[in-house]
Amino acid sequence: MCFVDQNGGLSAIGTLLHIEEHHRFEDGQMRVVNRGLERFKIVSVKKERPVLICDVEFLEREDDTSPEMRTLRDEVADLCKNTLRLSFKVGKVDAVETQWNLPELQNLGPYDLSCWIAFNFLQDNVSKQSLLELDSTTERLEKEREWLQKNLSYLSAASALEGAFTTDAD
Repeated sequence: MCFVDQNGGLSAIGTLLHIEEHHRFEDGQMRVVNRGLERFKIVSVKKERPVLICDVEFLEREDDTSPEMRTLRDEVADLCKNTLRLSFKVGKVDAVETQWNLPELQNLGPYDLSCWIAFNFLQDNVSKQSLLELDSTTERLEKEREWLQKNLSYLSAASALEGAFTTDAD
C-alpha cells in the first residue's frame, strides 16, 4: 500500500499489508481491516495499469532498546493516555480507564508504538505519511511527542475554559 496524494503523486515509501478482514456492502463500498507488516521503498515502477506493480526494497526495522529510547517511548505513551483521557472529558464522554489506557500503549515497543500513533492519532494522510516515511524511530517519536504535547495543551485550555464558564446551577 502506498499513499497517493491529491495530484496523483505516488509516495516512495509504503507498507506491506496483511488483510485481516473485509466486507463488501450492497452499494459496492468495502470495509477492509488490515495490519501493516513491513515498510518498503519503491525502487522502480514496472507497470501502472490496470494495477500498479513495483519493485520494492524492504526497509530495515529500527529496534532500539536503549534506556533513552525506552524513556522516550514511555513518555509518548503517557502523553497518548492523557490526550485520550482529556479528549473524553472535553467531549463529555463517560469513559472507563480501559478506553484511554489501551494495551497498545503498554505493550508495543518503540518502533511499533511510533507507527501505531502515526496511524491512529493523526487525522490527515499527508501528516501520517510524512511520519511513516521517517527512518528514525527516535525522530518519529519526538515529532509525535511534540504533536501530542500541543494537543494536550489545547485540550487542557479547553477544559479550563469550560470549567471557568460552568456554574454549579448548570
